[in-house]
Amino acid sequence: MDIRVNKKTIKRNCFIIVSFFLLFFPAFMGASVSVSPTLFELKIPRGKSYTDAVRVVNVGKAETRVNVYLSDFDLKQDGGVRFFEAGTHRYSLAQHLRLNPTSFVLEPGEEKWVRFTVTMPADSEGESRGILFFQTLPKEVKRTTGKQVLVSARIGAAVYAAAKPTIHYSSEIPALFLRQDPEDASFHYALLYHNNGNIHLRPKGELKILDPAGKKVASTVINEKNTSILRDSYRIFTGTFQGKAKPGDGVHKALVTVDYGKAVLEAEKSVYLLSEGGIEAFEATPGYRRPGKDDGRVSIVFSAKTRGIEPGKADRKELFRIKAMDGRLLAEIPAKKETPSPQTVTFKGEWSGQLEPGIYFAEFLIFLHEDKPLTSFCQITPPVAGGD
Repeated sequence: MDIRVNKKTIKRNCFIIVSFFLLFFPAFMGASVSVSPTLFELKIPRGKSYTDAVRVVNVGKAETRVNVYLSDFDLKQDGGVRFFEAGTHRYSLAQHLRLNPTSFVLEPGEEKWVRFTVTMPADSEGESRGILFFQTLPKEVKRTTGKQVLVSARIGAAVYAAAKPTIHYSSEIPALFLRQDPEDASFHYALLYHNNGNIHLRPKGELKILDPAGKKVASTVINEKNTSILRDSYRIFTGTFQGKAKPGDGVHKALVTVDYGKAVLEAEKSVYLLSEGGIEAFEATPGYRRPGKDDGRVSIVFSAKTRGIEPGKADRKELFRIKAMDGRLLAEIPAKKETPSPQTVTFKGEWSGQLEPGIYFAEFLIFLHEDKPLTSFCQITPPVAGGD
């Protein structure tokens, strides 16, 4: 939400304009116009142009001015949207798109078509993107002695334009993380997905938990909302799902299948599950070393607690791990037992080293059965360099 103050009349009127930002929806409770369509997915031959239009309708009861402009956008690894000035992003559509008109007034019930033309250069490769914003403002603002609150709605229409025949589809699943809640039959997961092609994708799939006999005990849909994964980018899919009953003790398989339109990806992970007890808590707390020491190395403090698991043999492996978004194992730290008891065991560990800005994942593994561990995980986002 943006709060904008008209400085010229602040003493007399204190005009406040509140802008609501919407990405892919045709209308909003405060909006006075509707926009359709709100998504264009174009494939244009190199050296050719394509023209289309967006229909804008004044659904309010007053004259409304509409300003139209292009913005760059990107998606964070967690799916959040970021906007940039047109022409500043690596895959911006700004140099290839022309708009007409860029400003107009609509009477109540009136409609207008805004045309745009995308010209694909002869040396284009893959997909460019942008979002057409339609921002509304009252046609005229009348000055009064009191305060006025004016609502400005900004509605977006996304435009993806890919250059034929350079389109390349490709994806991979770098890692799957899973933890079992010892209190019920629920599972928590994080699936790392990489679109390493040059066009956006909308993958959709399923995560299944199979018992030792291959029977499905729980499942969930991946990317149920059909969100986009932009070219050359990572996405983290997370969620919680529940089986009909608690799984029995033993080695289970977490199986992922994802269809991204051109092929189906599969990934699997063997994990040990328990009918009672398990990893009750796991944390990985990041922080920077004191400024001026260790070259700003990141420190990670690990803490875990299990319930209902016997301390086990002296040679049993308990480990903490740090993994990058691309699935690379960056560190493996032995977990030290503390305060062992028949019911509760706590584990501690610490690591320090260099980490680039970004998102990482920590795992806690207890190898109850050969190389099939009981696991838990959490996400790590190191603080800004130079912190205390």
